[in-house]
Amino acid sequence: MSLIFPSPHGPRTVVTPTIREAMQRIFAAHRTRGQMVVMTGKAGAGKTTAALHIVDEVNEAANAESENSFKAEHYVATELRRSRGDALHKRFLAEFARQVLQLTFPSDTRSIDMPALMNGIASGLRRLNIQLVFIDEAGHLPPAALDTLATLINIVATSEAHPLTIGLVGMHDLPTNVQQLPQVERRVTEFIHFQPLDDKTALKVLHHVDPYFRTLDVESQDGRAVMDYLLSPEVSDGGLIGLVVPLAERAASYAKNHGLEMGLLTLKTAFVLKSTDAGRARKEMQRAWGSGK
Repeated sequence: MSLIFPSPHGPRTVVTPTIREAMQRIFAAHRTRGQMVVMTGKAGAGKTTAALHIVDEVNEAANAESENSFKAEHYVATELRRSRGDALHKRFLAEFARQVLQLTFPSDTRSIDMPALMNGIASGLRRLNIQLVFIDEAGHLPPAALDTLATLINIVATSEAHPLTIGLVGMHDLPTNVQQLPQVERRVTEFIHFQPLDDKTALKVLHHVDPYFRTLDVESQDGRAVMDYLLSPEVSDGGLIGLVVPLAERAASYAKNHGLEMGLLTLKTAFVLKSTDAGRARKEMQRAWGSGK
């Protein structure tokens, strides 16, 4: 049997009203003094998609001849809660410098000079004209790491006179950790919460997944049943884009591979297949652990 590769998906991002609003609010907050914005919500609500889209838009539109243009970067934070004191600050900043500025540091971060590292990051941001940095998985950052970010903003905005907006993207303890430190909370000029999709936005997004959704009449009984199923708490936690789109994509692929019509039954089949196999895997792992294998 010859291998048949799947067709490439459509546009990477459908610009929803939430993404558009987030971009507008972040740009409105961007000032010379430096600040933070917080983007939070449940896993799958579209926070990372929004951050990556804004980074792409900023970098594509950047024009060296315009004094107002700048660059943006996306950085994924790792778990730092086991680090303590100076080790945490050095590890966090070294990781930040590697991902955002492609700077190299020794694997043993204990030998790094903190003031030199801070100043190097500030100079690098200014040299590359990076004024917007999204930190994804920011819920993993303990308060001390957020405090380090506030210090970095102070250095960049004051010493380097360079505008810098840090976008904190995450869930978990992020809102609580921000509020624990007054010096961090004062820097937060925007707090953007991502909600599940409503009917209208969900259908707009699904138009890009499969032609079936472009002719779906949500006023009809069948169309209403499809949308109610897709946006139900059991299937997508009430309409999280990170659950709705993959399910629709799996269903469309299943229908094509098996010569079926796309519809409610196909969506249910795709959902049940995943849920059944996941349940089997969990049971097998539980049995393996229980037997000591």
